[in-house]
Amino acid sequence: MMMRLLSEDDARVTWARLTQDGIETVECVGASHTQRLRSLFRDTLSEDEVAQLSELLGKLPGVGAGSCAG
Repeated sequence: MMMRLLSEDDARVTWARLTQDGIETVECVGASHTQRLRSLFRDTLSEDEVAQLSELLGKLPGVGAGSCAG
């Protein structure tokens, strides 16, 4: 699921790259995780509460415009 690639510029550097199988696994897990979270929140919180939670979580560092969380 992952390949190791050595840097041509610096022998101290090793890169990791997902194989196609790894990419498919991440996409599958991500999709089912997202569906599960949506189900949990929709079954527990009102639409206004979900909007408020989304706004609050959007204030966390690393979340917001340009991130995967959008």
